Amino acid sequence: SHEGAKINSGKIFDLFASWPSLMDQLCHELTEAFNLHNNVDDPVLQLKIQSLLRDYSHKHDDWKKYEIYSDLHYTRNLVTKNKHFDLLVICWRASQGTRIHRHLSSHSFMSVLSGKVLEDIYHIETPNHSLDKSEDGCPPIKVIETREYKKGDIAHRDASALHAIRAGELQDGITLNLYSPPVAEFILYEPARARVLKKESNYYSINGKPVGALQRLYHDLLAAFSKNIVYESNELRETETFSSRIEGMLSDFCRSCCCSVWKCYELFNDAHFTRNLVSRNEHFELVVCCWKAGQASRIHSYGDSRTWIGVLHGQLAEHSYQFVDEAGNNYSEATRPTPEGSFCPPVQEFGTKIIDFGNTTYLHDGGLHSLRAGELTDCVSIHLHSPPIDQLKIFEPARNRVVISPLEYFSIEGVRTPKPARKE
Repeated sequence: SHEGAKINSGKIFDLFASWPSLMDQLCHELTEAFNLHNNVDDPVLQLKIQSLLRDYSHKHDDWKKYEIYSDLHYTRNLVTKNKHFDLLVICWRASQGTRIHRHLSSHSFMSVLSGKVLEDIYHIETPNHSLDKSEDGCPPIKVIETREYKKGDIAHRDASALHAIRAGELQDGITLNLYSPPVAEFILYEPARARVLKKESNYYSINGKPVGALQRLYHDLLAAFSKNIVYESNELRETETFSSRIEGMLSDFCRSCCCSVWKCYELFNDAHFTRNLVSRNEHFELVVCCWKAGQASRIHSYGDSRTWIGVLHGQLAEHSYQFVDEAGNNYSEATRPTPEGSFCPPVQEFGTKIIDFGNTTYLHDGGLHSLRAGELTDCVSIHLHSPPIDQLKIFEPARNRVVISPLEYFSIEGVRTPKPARKE
């Protein structure tokens, strides 16, 4: 009878919850195809991959958990990775794109999930030029074809292909990308800067969860510098708008992240504050400084480097200084540089700025300052120097001298360095 046919609805819901997602099924079918054919150079496997990606992109939308954008650059969001391939959902804001690149030894397959993307295909004009050769700079290259892809369209390129991908100008795009074998590095071609370089691949999120916030900040800053810095006669120049943007990014990071994000860089020393390197490139370095209550730097200048400072915990006091000449007029280090070994000119403090949690400061044009943690609470601050600094010019009025002090890191990427770092 119907009365005896009782159903445990809880178990039914448990059963549905345990079913794999359609994306999981796609990953399983791709893995099975690789296990069967093994070699991605096999045309049969290539057609099977394209068929699976095309079918998924036409019929399903459970990729939305991987839909994570950045306003600064496209994002590479990892779905799965094994010895055969990695599968990513790549999210592109309108007009965002890659640089000219190729994938070393990997085949690449791309299916459009949403929007429209364009592919520029390049050709190296110099005969017999090695694709990986960087000693002679970037070879002459030109676009030989531009292709447009819409939802459900598939693109396949082998390891020798040289191309760039970008979203359309009016609409965001989302693509599903498979690389086999998984891509560890890209070869980038930069004709404007006459260079070829390798870039390590990275993920903006893994299984729908963004990677470490500090690492994301670093990559977002790198993208911002790459887009906004103008190289003119080998001098770094920047606009006031760009400076404010970087300051805003640091402030947002300081206000929004929890202490666990920077905990591995929180390394103190009872004798002096510490400089703990997060990461460094040709444009800038990102450093977490840890200050015991009352610890301070000496009066110093960063020279030609621009410096942004944000407070992650506690409070910093920034004391700003100017020199005073014989006539009682103030002048800066930028207008009248003081060489190492000379007597320290008379120094006058002209302002103090308290930098609380979440707030920032910006120093440029050879500005002279010192920093001090509050007397009652330890402080953790984040510093961006552009370009990176390897030494400071220290001013010691009490000892009437100017010295150049080499800089060292107390730790690098959370690992303690062998020797204690010197004080600023």
